Amino acid sequence: MELHFNLAVSPIRPHNRKMAETDRFTYRVLPDLLGVRRFRWTVCEGEQIHLRSPCSYATRREAEIEGGKAVLRFAKTWPGYK
Repeated sequence: MELHFNLAVSPIRPHNRKMAETDRFTYRVLPDLLGVRRFRWTVCEGEQIHLRSPCSYATRREAEIEGGKAVLRFAKTWPGYK
């Protein structure tokens, strides 16, 4: 019987890609102040807020998915995007 213990090896490779234009923008998911157990995303560049979600989401995961999509859409409209 042969055992393999690959759990100690990190599956994450070292970061070696160049920074993309979308990397200057991030999104944050925060609890909605008006809704109980609801979440909203915000697209930011550093501390500057560029875009907020128009609606709240029932789960944090759902807000994260939509926030990621919004960052990509926003970056495509930004001058200098390739």
